[in-house]
Amino acid sequence: MSRPLTCLRVPANAHIYDEIARQTGVSGEHVRRIEQHALETLRTSAQASAARSFLAAQA
Repeated sequence: MSRPLTCLRVPANAHIYDEIARQTGVSGEHVRRIEQHALETLRTSAQASAARSFLAAQA
């Protein structure tokens, strides 16, 4: 279920978490935790690091 939620990423705002929660049938807190987990994964994964290096070389 985390894939559809991360596709709905928007600026952190409690009422937006609630809107996503309503659309997906989970709690607003669960939406927030999924977002935090996804962002942490992006910060620490080797693939994300390689992508950042690639994009930096292209700029």
